[in-house]
Amino acid sequence: VVNNYTNIIGQLATVSRPFRNDGDPLQSTAFTYDNLGRVLARTFPDGDAVRYAYLGRPPGKAGLVELSLGRARTALEEGSGSIAMEWLNQVPEDKRPSGLEAEINYEMSKEAASRGEWDVFEKFLTSANRKTPTPLYQKRLELARRRQPLIDDHKWETLDRSIDPATRLSADSFSPLLSGVWTCGAYHSRGSGSGSPWSQFLRQAKNPSTDSVERQAVLGIATGFFCRLILERTPLLSNIDAVAAIPANPARYGERSMSLPDELAGALEKQLAIPFIFTALIYEASADLELRGLSWAERRRAVRGSMSTGALGIAVGRSVLVVDDVVTSGATLCEAARILRDAGARDVYGMTMSHTEG
Repeated sequence: VVNNYTNIIGQLATVSRPFRNDGDPLQSTAFTYDNLGRVLARTFPDGDAVRYAYLGRPPGKAGLVELSLGRARTALEEGSGSIAMEWLNQVPEDKRPSGLEAEINYEMSKEAASRGEWDVFEKFLTSANRKTPTPLYQKRLELARRRQPLIDDHKWETLDRSIDPATRLSADSFSPLLSGVWTCGAYHSRGSGSGSPWSQFLRQAKNPSTDSVERQAVLGIATGFFCRLILERTPLLSNIDAVAAIPANPARYGERSMSLPDELAGALEKQLAIPFIFTALIYEASADLELRGLSWAERRRAVRGSMSTGALGIAVGRSVLVVDDVVTSGATLCEAARILRDAGARDVYGMTMSHTEG
């Protein structure tokens, strides 16, 4: 067996000699690097070392600063706040652009959220907002400070066991319009699967009882599980900056006095500190728009022009998550993604309660 380890920026840190995995002591060679990423020394297990020198004039301090800042920006563009921070830490504090430092701290806050480390999430958000206050940082910091708890482990595990997994939906199913899509489970509208606990519960959540106590309980379970699954099973929290909901048909909204996508987006704002941009998507279709029974091609034609965008606000130039209750052909999610990208969203992701699989 050979064990290789890399440092936070991907450089080889140590490589072991071959060993049997039966308690033999590990003997490793260690590597150190300069600011240009070149090997400076290779230290063997017995302490001997080989040191390296390079011909040519090394860059001055200004060149090293620019190199480190350039690599920090590249890492940030690639979505790695931790690597960007490693490069930024090599730059003297008085040479760090405040906007870049703020954005790296913001990226680090999202990485902390994806691990459920809410205190660390708030700490990095606070640092970002101090460096360069923006409406997005301020809004997320406000939400972080009054964030509601996620459902407890017992409820999460109980619900998780009752769900039929969605086996026909992959994260890249609707690429490139959607950078990724996930769902909680499989929905069966007909056949024997239609009686499954999750399919029955989804129908109840989409059109809950008019009794306020029962309605609150059903929606609390649905939205709580939705938020917990995003944290536990997806990479979304390290990627997204805001959430938008598929807009409700006004006629159906009038009948139900609620919209499940709106409830899901509102829960994300309360429990995961992701701003809900209510005006991001606006319903434009006729009240009698019906997708059931249509082929996939017919669905895509039917939803064209069914939505418009109001105002993205703090989500301009950022990554937006679109939430819906059910995804079948992906026509509605893809239309929403097209509209949001045209309105200035950098990336668009999708998340639903269920994927229709029968």
